[in-house]
Amino acid sequence: MLGVCTLDIHFVYVLLGWEGSIANGQVLRDAICRKHGLKVPHGCYYLVDAGYTNCEGFFTPFKGQRYHLNTRFKADYLNELERMLEKLLPHAMLKAKPNLESRIRTLKRDWAIVYDMLNRKGNSDFSWDEHRHMVVAEDVAWTSHISSHKAAGQFRHHNFLYYDQLTFVYTKD
Repeated sequence: MLGVCTLDIHFVYVLLGWEGSIANGQVLRDAICRKHGLKVPHGCYYLVDAGYTNCEGFFTPFKGQRYHLNTRFKADYLNELERMLEKLLPHAMLKAKPNLESRIRTLKRDWAIVYDMLNRKGNSDFSWDEHRHMVVAEDVAWTSHISSHKAAGQFRHHNFLYYDQLTFVYTKD
């Protein structure tokens, strides 16, 4: 996850979807290159950690130099992230570590199941109902699909409220 905030601890950008060990620069490039990605105002810079490189809009500390900003960032950033996510995904009940990370993994897993049903070749029997926020298909299509994809069964009669928002987060531009 990449989070960008102002000095007064207001998140202005969050990029979810990167798991495991990945180079910071690769995540930053992805955030900048997205259609609605991270934009740095002209003449401004974000202070980034030493894992990044100096480039337009981003400033890394001098080697061995520690920067102490009086922002209480370390103490409050997860709470601010919770507030931001509550605005974006109301009632998703995203809480601080470890619940936040666990809930994000669950949302990503569920999104991937629905996305695969709707976009996999040969699954033209499935479609998305915008009004009910759920996958729809004939019973025979569901039965056939669930026989080989057990996890998909949870979406047969239940909606998935965040599919559209998560599609924006997890798919590449």
